[in-house]
Amino acid sequence: NNYRDSMKYHVRLPIPKASRKLLSSIIGASPLYIKGNPWANRNIRRLYYLGQTDLARAHLYTTMGLSDHELPWLLKDKSGIDIYGQAVIPKNIKDPLNYALAIDLKNILPEKFLMKADKATMANGVEERLVLMDKEIVEFSYRIPPHLKIRNNRGKWILRKAGEERLKRVKEILWRGKQGFGVPIDVWIKNELRDYVLQRLEGEFIRKNFERNAIRTVEKNIARGNIRNYHNSLVAWTLFALEEWYEQFLA
Repeated sequence: NNYRDSMKYHVRLPIPKASRKLLSSIIGASPLYIKGNPWANRNIRRLYYLGQTDLARAHLYTTMGLSDHELPWLLKDKSGIDIYGQAVIPKNIKDPLNYALAIDLKNILPEKFLMKADKATMANGVEERLVLMDKEIVEFSYRIPPHLKIRNNRGKWILRKAGEERLKRVKEILWRGKQGFGVPIDVWIKNELRDYVLQRLEGEFIRKNFERNAIRTVEKNIARGNIRNYHNSLVAWTLFALEEWYEQFLA
């Protein structure tokens, strides 16, 4: 969906570059407690995405757990925060869809998805084979015309069509919507892990590095069960996991 949205709202949406820049400037000038607060800024987050003038930044923005407004709102040290500067940006790719695909191939694929899958399989003695990550297949995929990748608002179009020849009896599975492997962190934080998460948000690393008022906002909403969307739970879970990591490996 990120690729479809990047093409639809950034490449094809006829918003002049000057207008995008103006929108970004207006949001950038708004108070940090409004634009940074994940319990208040969901619409601002969407508008700020539309205000990105560069496709690389816009696409990276769709894959971030915490936006470049939310980190300054949370962190005590607000200097030198450059999320985009950490990314590997590909060169010499003219097609916008292939460009967005290459950005993920260089960034979130190795550092997030492949890493998580490798840890989960190895921890359970499972041998994982990533056949579609074969070098020649990846190189071939960049020669496939973009209209065969996303077509009629469907992703992986050519892969689904190829599957129809061999998997005629499961055609409805080939064309169904994507089903990810996400975990219900919002349910956990609202229920059985609520008290444990709140305890960890009072930990040493969080107290030392994060704004107390921002953490109180997060804690207050957890205590009230006010996890209105997945992003709210992701912010709380990220802080919780960071404190867990610190106490296990550095404390």
